[in-house]
Amino acid sequence: LEILQGTIGAVVFQNYDNGYSVLRLSCENGQTVTVVGTELMMGVDFSFTYPEGYDITGAGKTELTIKGIGRYTGEKTATYTIEKAVLTEGDITPSGLNTTYNLNPQTVSVSLPTGLDAQYVTLVYVDGITTIDGGPTDAGSYKVLVKVEGSPNYENVTLEYDMVISRAP
Repeated sequence: LEILQGTIGAVVFQNYDNGYSVLRLSCENGQTVTVVGTELMMGVDFSFTYPEGYDITGAGKTELTIKGIGRYTGEKTATYTIEKAVLTEGDITPSGLNTTYNLNPQTVSVSLPTGLDAQYVTLVYVDGITTIDGGPTDAGSYKVLVKVEGSPNYENVTLEYDMVISRAP
């Protein structure tokens, strides 16, 4: 059955994961729309537009217009919302969690996911219930809290990691 004409109606959007915006139009690969079982190809059967200057890779809300082209006619405007991503311990990669005592404060560095700027991240070192400014010095076990606050793309969260400073040999 070949469809020579069709009308694009309802549009389905799906939000992003881990900082990456992925536009999905009733499909799995982000490049197609399915209309009554017929797969349509972006750039061949439809196009989409959003307001000039809108950052489609970050969290936020805008209007998105899908327009039929080629054998398809009509257009549909829908609200497109990218929710803030929720981070887990696996999304941030800390280094320096296991070190050896050397008289100096020991600090941890972190690799952040795309879309998370360091200005929204604070590292806090804790020994039991006491906060340690600048990082712990003595051998022992500590908690490192990675606090994400105020990011436009990520929910506020505090992630906890274990840090061990071993005794010097």
